[in-house]
Amino acid sequence: MRSDFGQNFGAHLRGLRLILGADNKSISGERFSELTGILPGTLHSVETNRRKLSQADAQRIENRLGARWNPKKGRWVCRWNESIPYSHETYKQYVNQIVSDEQNRELAAEAVMRGVFYLLQRLPQLAYIQALFELHDQLSGLAARLQAPSDVMKVLEYLKPSVEIGYMPDPKTDEVLLASMIYPNHEKVAEYFTPDSAQSVPWQINYAASPEFKKPLKKGTPSRR
Repeated sequence: MRSDFGQNFGAHLRGLRLILGADNKSISGERFSELTGILPGTLHSVETNRRKLSQADAQRIENRLGARWNPKKGRWVCRWNESIPYSHETYKQYVNQIVSDEQNRELAAEAVMRGVFYLLQRLPQLAYIQALFELHDQLSGLAARLQAPSDVMKVLEYLKPSVEIGYMPDPKTDEVLLASMIYPNHEKVAEYFTPDSAQSVPWQINYAASPEFKKPLKKGTPSRR
């Protein structure tokens, strides 16, 4: 992977936003951040030449957009074939190919589940609790930014952890603080999941439980809304 943008790396990044736009207009910085996962503040700093694009952010562009900067040719090229100049059409081709692969959704879900499970189990107790709250905050924020269906927000809200506070009388100190984690309410979201022990992911989403469900889905096929 190459991330050497030379002296004008800010201009090159703005050029990429122009490629992704339409009618000779660039997509907004906010939209570019949504597509790539690069933080808006970071994007602004790169485009104004106050910092260089990190290796991690260059990799995000490659993975999510299919674009790679080629310093020798001085242009954006396709990551799968650097002899092809990058364009709006090659971006759509790249994304459509990823979306059309019916295996992607189930495989990605399994990878995320394994990663989250391993992370949480390896953290010290306090960090574990902090990670639970942070994880759900990030999921809710991501769902809002992606304008996820209303049932997604409902399920995330039901599964959000919380803390219950109470007091117990104590003859020496008058009272003792009691605090405990309240586990997510799995019963409230049961209708949205169908157990499937034969699969690597031990449940399937019950799309029919969503009021925004429009048509049947083939198993493993992403919804086309």
